[in-house]
Amino acid sequence: MNLGLLPGAGGTQRLPRLVGPAEALKIMLSGAHVPENMHDVGLIIDEICEDLIKDSIKFIQKVSSESENHPKVRDKNDKVIEARGDDNILAEARALAAKTRRGQFAPGQIIACVEAAINEDNFDDGMKKEADYFLECLVNPQREAMIHIFFGERAASKIADIPKETPLHRYQESRNYRFRNNGWRNSNVFC
Repeated sequence: MNLGLLPGAGGTQRLPRLVGPAEALKIMLSGAHVPENMHDVGLIIDEICEDLIKDSIKFIQKVSSESENHPKVRDKNDKVIEARGDDNILAEARALAAKTRRGQFAPGQIIACVEAAINEDNFDDGMKKEADYFLECLVNPQREAMIHIFFGERAASKIADIPKETPLHRYQESRNYRFRNNGWRNSNVFC
């Protein structure tokens, strides 16, 4: 989201099936990391591991011994079917996107993907739509600009000439901006 793209690899189709379309849209449109408490309620994460390979093997062995058919997310349609016909979910998502992501292209594509998850009977049809919308985001000029901003912000926070052991001082930033002479001017740099 923060790179001008939508979640790929079926994220816009799987997450609504796990947490419901309304919650999935909030998560995806925020662009924030998934909160750890999602694990506590067992919605997204099956396990948190220390050693990926070793713990993955244990997980596979546990799941395969407990049942013959581990449920696939693609088959969990209850929450998306329940949302069919509820126009408020998509309207609220559009309002949230208009408020927090004004003028951005990707949020509209995310909403369209989740709408496909809600309305398509076939998971694979939703995946095809996600792929199409992802490509539209990929060729959109906003994506390149947002990636540039993303990495520029990280580079700006790492100044090469300052040793790592130098203490950093945090200041409360003012949000009082005024437009003056072809540029932005912060009226109170530090409070």
